[in-house]
Amino acid sequence: IETKWKAEFDREAIPILRVAARDGLLRVANHLFRILAKGKAEEIANTEINGWTPLFRSVYQGHLSIVKLLLEKGAKVSTQTTGSECD
Repeated sequence: IETKWKAEFDREAIPILRVAARDGLLRVANHLFRILAKGKAEEIANTEINGWTPLFRSVYQGHLSIVKLLLEKGAKVSTQTTGSECD
């Protein structure tokens, strides 16, 4: 049961991190990374939604604290955006 819950949480973490990156919610992002399943932090930090990674969103919005956190968690700076607009 715990494994099923963790897998479900990992899926839900992507949109949560997306909002935290966009809105500069450092406490939310920190908490999210603390409870992610082992090995998922880097994967989620590099997940694209509409062509934008959480790193792109936080840079675009000017949230330096989130940018630093994402880089610490393995966000890749070399990824190219495929989207035209940040939502």
